[in-house]
Amino acid sequence: MVDFNSGRGSDKFEQATGQTGEALFDAFKDVCPDLAKYVSDSAFGHILSRPNLSFRDRELAAVSALAAIGTAERQLEVHVNAALEAGCKPEELVECVLQCLLWSGFPAAMNGLIIVKKVLDIRGVKLDYDSKK
Repeated sequence: MVDFNSGRGSDKFEQATGQTGEALFDAFKDVCPDLAKYVSDSAFGHILSRPNLSFRDRELAAVSALAAIGTAERQLEVHVNAALEAGCKPEELVECVLQCLLWSGFPAAMNGLIIVKKVLDIRGVKLDYDSKK
């Protein structure tokens, strides 16, 4: 069994997802338990633990990248939630995903915005565009 309490990534994983590393392991234990360790150690333990960007800024980057690739709906949902928890405004998330339109095309931007809207709806968060006019 993978021990997430000793890895560098467990704290970052919990900060981003609100779940313990055990939840990550449970998702893959029947098919590929090593994948959870790779995600925890590499992504969360090394890349997301680097200095020079705040957690908030990392989450904005994650939302943009996940929306741009267009094939990571579940991960995008997790990181939209994490970005909101890190202090990002809903309007900032919309703008980040909208930027994908230029580089990834309409489908990626539209699908990304559907995920952002889903998360905001679940949280009961409304966008505030009236104050910007």
